[in-house]
Amino acid sequence: MSTLVFQAVRWTAAASLTRAMLAVLQVYILARIINPADFGLFALVMVIVNAVALLSDGGLSSSIVHFQDVSRDELSSIYWLNVLIGSVLAGAVFLAAPAMAVFFNSPDLEAPVRWASGTFVIISLGQQYRSLAEKRLSFDYLAKIEVISAVAAFFATIQVALSGGGTWSLVVGLWTSCTFTTALMLIFENRENRARLHFNIKETSRFVKFGASYVGVNIANTISLQMDLVLFGKFFSSHMLGLYSQPRDMCLRIMFLINPIITRVSFPMIARSQSNVLEVKRLYLSVIRMTSSINMPIYGFIAAFSSDVVLVLLGPNWLEASSLLRVLALWCMFRALGNPLGSLLYATGRTTMALLSSITVAISLVALVLMGATFGPVGVPAALTLLYVVLVPAFWAFIIKKVCGASFLEYTAQILSPLLCTALSVSAALLSTGWISDVYLRLVGALTISGVLYLAFSALLNRQWIGAMKMLLLGRRRNAAR
Repeated sequence: MSTLVFQAVRWTAAASLTRAMLAVLQVYILARIINPADFGLFALVMVIVNAVALLSDGGLSSSIVHFQDVSRDELSSIYWLNVLIGSVLAGAVFLAAPAMAVFFNSPDLEAPVRWASGTFVIISLGQQYRSLAEKRLSFDYLAKIEVISAVAAFFATIQVALSGGGTWSLVVGLWTSCTFTTALMLIFENRENRARLHFNIKETSRFVKFGASYVGVNIANTISLQMDLVLFGKFFSSHMLGLYSQPRDMCLRIMFLINPIITRVSFPMIARSQSNVLEVKRLYLSVIRMTSSINMPIYGFIAAFSSDVVLVLLGPNWLEASSLLRVLALWCMFRALGNPLGSLLYATGRTTMALLSSITVAISLVALVLMGATFGPVGVPAALTLLYVVLVPAFWAFIIKKVCGASFLEYTAQILSPLLCTALSVSAALLSTGWISDVYLRLVGALTISGVLYLAFSALLNRQWIGAMKMLLLGRRRNAAR
């Protein structure tokens, strides 16, 4: 990777780690203020918000990154089309809120959904500027905006929760985050990139065509990401949904904070190299090794020490969720492997392939979750885990081999090394800390032992990742020395 790429990764990592610490602290505080039923209600709100948010720009933002020759007139036309789409979706969700409350048999759902619908308009006003910043690898600029927005949302959420706001505290946090992000984008984005009062629908045609497949993929991905919550909300109580949704959110948040550190940078880099298959393969395999090497030890540790993690982060009232967290961690460990696939397909213009694969995953997921739900709450994450274990070789056979020519050995080598290091280090931590009675001391001791051993095993079995991390962490110091 070039110096520019490592700088982009460092800035993205700094922002993600800051947001992760705020998220952990927020969960730690809210779990002791808000009951599981309130979390369950907000989980349903976010099912709806996330489902619509993925459709809110019609794939136009990704098309801006893919196409390397975009004029100012085209950018203006795309911008106003994006705002129009966001506004229409906001109105549709607002009007459909009562029906959604009836579907989930939850009258309290209507008001939060209506308030959350307004965020679609706010997001649409700044989405294009985010994509332009990512395209030019201006991740220092994005990192600062994201951290400021996260801090503002954190304090707003905690303040409302302490005032007895319950679910509304999380809705206020959502509004605060979106508003700060968009406002800062509008204030600090380069004047040359700002949208003008210009709109010509013909200028959006190639971007809409590219985005059409993207929208289809997002619909399928939304089903894959949200359907377990929808079915869980239908089959089980709000209390049980809260016990499921909070550990699930915790696990997904880790992946959605870690993977974008790499994928947000790799997407424009692969797009620039899309005509060079060997370079595309090299970049994609590097992404898989990096994301696997960071995600696997974290999820492996959470799965092994799920009861301790629940006690420390959520408190004793949530101990029932530990068995769910254990399986959810394993699900996310394997789900994280498929997450970078979107960057590869969109950067190389394989939107149809992305659409077909997403539809296949969505259909398989719905069928397996329905089957898993018959075995009780734990059956749902167990079904999800089984699906994504099977998808690891399937993705290679039907997509990765065809797009970048990577062999099965090259692909699995990026996964098996960190998986083995994780198994060895976590097993040693379990054996070494079982005698410690205090949960905090046991967790700290296990984290220290597994972390040190993981790095030691990686130095022997995963040297490529160790080398990349050294360049990432020490690169700035070396550049300064020069």
